[in-house]
Amino acid sequence: EYGVMDCPRLQTVKDLMLSVYLPAIHSQGGGKGVLQAPMDGVDHTPLPTEFAYDKDHHASAIEISDDGTKATLTQNPHERHAAWAFGNIPISRGRSEITVRFEKGVPEFVGVCHREVNKDRPLAHRKNKHHMWCCGKNGMVFNRGEEVEGAAEFAEGDTFLMDLDLDVGTIEFVKNGKDRFKIEGVHNEVLLCVGISGVGDTVEVLPLRSQGGDSEEKLTQ
Repeated sequence: EYGVMDCPRLQTVKDLMLSVYLPAIHSQGGGKGVLQAPMDGVDHTPLPTEFAYDKDHHASAIEISDDGTKATLTQNPHERHAAWAFGNIPISRGRSEITVRFEKGVPEFVGVCHREVNKDRPLAHRKNKHHMWCCGKNGMVFNRGEEVEGAAEFAEGDTFLMDLDLDVGTIEFVKNGKDRFKIEGVHNEVLLCVGISGVGDTVEVLPLRSQGGDSEEKLTQ
């Protein structure tokens, strides 16, 4: 480890930055570098690069697969309403596409929500409904407590994409690449949320991408 004054070859800004951050990197387990929190007190650990489920934030009736891509309801949820699983990456700006597949059965709800949502309460609960933008299995769309009809109903095997644009505050639900329904008013930082009510039902998160920045930047297919 070197201090700034101990290294005579500091000639560029890049060198200076490396001299500050390299001491915070330590080799652990097979030589993988792990970034420790620097002295500024800010957590600089990089976010995951692909969407999956958060293994530490879901209802107790939900089981998350080892790779984080599948959520399965293993027992009847609390008070018989949908049990919630949430995404691992918070989204606060730009364009993001989140895609899930109904591997077995169909979920009650799929959409995005604020982190304030209670994982053990139903969507209609007063503490949840104003923090969620979801599509229901019967084609009903829930926009912060308001219910709107017109989306396509769910079926087992469907692929369901959420095209989220937080620069303009919209989310478009797209079933199997053709049935589309868009709502407005999405704001602040949100997470993927999936509500499952049938024991054994499984919802898989497919390889996904998130893109920060201006909404004019197009996502590649």
